[in-house]
Amino acid sequence: MLKRLLIINLISVLLLTGFVSTSSAKDITKRYPVNTTIVSQADHEELKKLLNGITEDRPDCKKLADNPVFKTYINSLPNNEHIKALHNISRREAERIIENCTSEGIIQLIANYKVNKTHPDYPDIVNKQMFKDYVNNLPLQQIEPALRIMEYGTAEEIIQLIANYKSQRDYQESHRLMIQNVIDNYNVFDKSHAINILQDWINKVEDNAKVMSLSVKDSRSYSHENSHLVTYNITRGPNKQKYMYTFNPYANVCQKVVDWHTP
Repeated sequence: MLKRLLIINLISVLLLTGFVSTSSAKDITKRYPVNTTIVSQADHEELKKLLNGITEDRPDCKKLADNPVFKTYINSLPNNEHIKALHNISRREAERIIENCTSEGIIQLIANYKVNKTHPDYPDIVNKQMFKDYVNNLPLQQIEPALRIMEYGTAEEIIQLIANYKSQRDYQESHRLMIQNVIDNYNVFDKSHAINILQDWINKVEDNAKVMSLSVKDSRSYSHENSHLVTYNITRGPNKQKYMYTFNPYANVCQKVVDWHTP
């Protein structure tokens, strides 16, 4: 009985005080807010009542599953069983949740909807290599928290992680292209052209740093097959920094190996 009351209270809080606002619940018909129809206040109130009813021995389960508002939302989910990053829910998984009518599953659907309302492109984002590279290339102290968010994070944490990724996406892409350009123009006997490419990129991002050294090792001299190891040292005033990236042109993966600062 206590567990049931806790679940009822949790869903009520989620629906009534911020997890899903009135305006959010009105938009629950869509996974992607573009090309939408406005859900009436009556639909919203009915849907809210049905969701609350899920906790009481499934009396409204079939009615909820047949509700056109909720059915449209479920049908809009991607029919891709293996998409799991950041709790993304496939259509089949959502249908199983509706069939089982568990409170925990409904809460999961609501959380998934909330993320998609803020970032309608997030199912595509989290499955791109650039997003995975973004997480892998975070400062060391930030990688573990980001991985935790991807596995267990709340809707709010996921929304913030994706927002952070989007805010630096142009920078990440320009860095990836620079690394590729450095590799294509690297000559062990004359590194000047590749160094100038790196220095020009640093100047464009207003980093105010100077390149001190650069090296590129390909798969013949580096242990990772089909990859290059790009290492460069830069100075910012009295500080020195060393960066190491592995770049696989076939998989288009650019991953930081180490990033440390020395006085």
